[in-house]
Amino acid sequence: PPNSPSDRSNVLTESYNGSSWTEVGDMNNDVQGVYSMAGSQSAGITNSSGNSPKTYVETWNGSAWSNAADLNSSLQERSQAAQGSSTASIIVGGAPPRSTNVEQWDGSSWTEIAEINTARAAGRNAGTSSAQIFFGGNSDSNPNGDAKNESWDGTSWTEVGDLPVGRANHTGLGSQTQCVTTQGNGPNSLGAPNPTGPNSSKAINFWDGTSWSSDADDAPYKARGAGGGGSATDGIVCGGISDPNFTLTTTIEWTVDASNKTITSS
Repeated sequence: PPNSPSDRSNVLTESYNGSSWTEVGDMNNDVQGVYSMAGSQSAGITNSSGNSPKTYVETWNGSAWSNAADLNSSLQERSQAAQGSSTASIIVGGAPPRSTNVEQWDGSSWTEIAEINTARAAGRNAGTSSAQIFFGGNSDSNPNGDAKNESWDGTSWTEVGDLPVGRANHTGLGSQTQCVTTQGNGPNSLGAPNPTGPNSSKAINFWDGTSWSSDADDAPYKARGAGGGGSATDGIVCGGISDPNFTLTTTIEWTVDASNKTITSS
């Protein structure tokens, strides 16, 4: 509320060229909450999620969407790493009820594989189909945001370093060994209460392959359910929902100077 359910879904697709967005070919299925996307600007795969469980899957060839093989389980708020590809990707978690389900895409069909250890929905992934992490989300024990982080080696999931604070509906950019996550439901990155609303945050946390750290300088805008893509040093975060329930068109570029530095002492 106040919007009706029909106001929350769409088929629109937009492409970013580094400075602006352009509307391109529409999706075939009118769905909401499509924040699980893998691949590149010219070859991708996405599934419908959000507040309406669906098994729809579509593939993108650079100009148009085509319906692909459906997922095996109908769940909402699943998560797919952007660093996957149109022929090799995995999708994790979901609800209702909160699930440990994991499915793998081989370019033509989905197969259920080893499940995560803790059932969660609305978490986020970073990495590839054979090496990635799945972090945050809402769980039965932490419905407002879980801190758990699990690592995938291509065969099984292992719990690794937790997030500093529980987070759900956030954004994840990067790989299994170098990742940045920002925004989402929960407190700011240092664990203090959100000063401008209970739902959306501007938190930024960094993963170095072993543990997470926090940045006191949060993102330029607060949101939950934002989209994003790129690496831990070069990416974008866009859109989302601010408090209480306003949709956003904001786009921010994330860049880190990763060039070699010369340090001298005197």
